[in-house]
Amino acid sequence: MSAQPPSRPAGHQPGDYTRYKPDATPGFNRWEPIEIPAFSSGGYDQPFQIHVIALKSSSRQSEVFIHDPIRALTGRSQGIETWADDSFEGDPLLPDEPDRINSVVLRHERTLEHMVVRSMAIVDDDGTVTLVTHKQEGA
Repeated sequence: MSAQPPSRPAGHQPGDYTRYKPDATPGFNRWEPIEIPAFSSGGYDQPFQIHVIALKSSSRQSEVFIHDPIRALTGRSQGIETWADDSFEGDPLLPDEPDRINSVVLRHERTLEHMVVRSMAIVDDDGTVTLVTHKQEGA
């Protein structure tokens, strides 16, 4: 019997991010896989996958990512399909909600209003996602 992922807090409603303009910067708003050969060397399988995404600060996509990471990973919020409405590119990173999400923000003193937000998602085989996010200084 597999463990059921924790449910969202009672009363959670999908956010309305339509007040934020979607960004269409080429190369942004798309989860891309990263392969690091050394992580699978020595006859050992890598027990996690790494993906990266770049987002323009204050865009619809970055607001979704910051405020509702499950939505930014799966393209769904409270069962509602949101991927295309949020103007992300490609496919969602995950087919289902992860069991757990850990987040680390580098340079958080820069606030959330700086130029570019880049994040790396480490997706572990055990259902955990760790997001490591860096905020680039603005002009």
